[in-house]
Formats: sequence, C-alpha cells, structure tokens
Amino acid sequence: RVFRWSERGMRDADRFIEEMRRFFGPAEDFLNVPRYMASRSVDTFQLMEHQEEALNRLAVERQAGRSSFLIELPTGTGKTEVFMEDFRREKARDHRLNGLILVPTTKLRDQTVERLALRVPGLRHGTDYQAPLPECGFMVQTYQHMIRHFQDYASDAFGYVVVDEAHHAMAPGLKSVVEHLD
Repeated sequence: RVFRWSERGMRDADRFIEEMRRFFGPAEDFLNVPRYMASRSVDTFQLMEHQEEALNRLAVERQAGRSSFLIELPTGTGKTEVFMEDFRREKARDHRLNGLILVPTTKLRDQTVERLALRVPGLRHGTDYQAPLPECGFMVQTYQHMIRHFQDYASDAFGYVVVDEAHHAMAPGLKSVVEHLD
C-alpha cells in the first residue's frame, strides 16, 4: 500500500505536530539521551527529584488540611517509593499510626511487604494483624482479601491508607472498603 500526502494530509500532519508541541512543550526541554539506570539498591536508597517534589507537595497539602491524595506518575517512576517514604515520615510524627496498603495481586503484596521491611525497618508488618493495632505498623493486603474482610476492622483501624493502582478504587467492592475506612 502506498500512502501519498495530500494537501489536507499535510495540514493534518502540521496540526498534529503543533498539538504535540503544545502538549509536551518545546523539544529543547527534553533530554537528548535517555537517563538509564540498570538498577537501584534499596539498601542505600535516595529519592529522585520528582519523588521529593511529590512528598513536598503532600506536606503542603496536609498543612492546608487535606487528607486524601492522588499521586499520578508514569509506570516505573517510583510511586511505591513515594508512599513508603511518606508513610515513614508520618509514622515518625505519630508512632501509633497504622498503615494499610491495598494492592491488586498477591505477588505485588509480597513484594511490597519485602520492600517496606527494607525501607521502613523496625516496624511490625505483614499481611494481617497479629498484634494489638497500636503496635502493628503496616499491613499490606490484596483488594480481594479486604473486600471479603474489611468489616472485621474498625473504621479507624488505619490512619494511613494507600490504594495502589488507585483507578480500581471506584470498583464497587473496593469502593466499599475505602468508604468503610476513615
């Protein structure tokens, strides 16, 4: 199949290019070469600039009296690290704070528990409460587990709740969980 540019096709192409410039900004604002990191050690972890910016914004919004936030970052840019660091900071302010992290799969649940244990050492953690609530720290659980068991928890059992993949929070089952929690 051969494609030929018509006069209309050229106008459409020019319009598309102009829309891309308007949306993304000037080309000189982009890196010429991608920044590549083969891996990052969680033992000697340091937040990246965009993660610090997200944390600073959370602090400003909390000071303004807000308590519910949506952090939107591209895949693989460290949303998990942002909420782990935010939880660590909030836990340092209030040692009685209990966290609940809701994730879509058991594999992600287990990975999150492992990463939190490295990044927020010294806290009780796991996939269920096995201690009195004030001593627990954080619980990581799947959506499906919490949909089945959320009524087993007092509405104020968790002072810090994360819904990973937040767009799922509007699904009827998970929405019931979120609405149950203060």
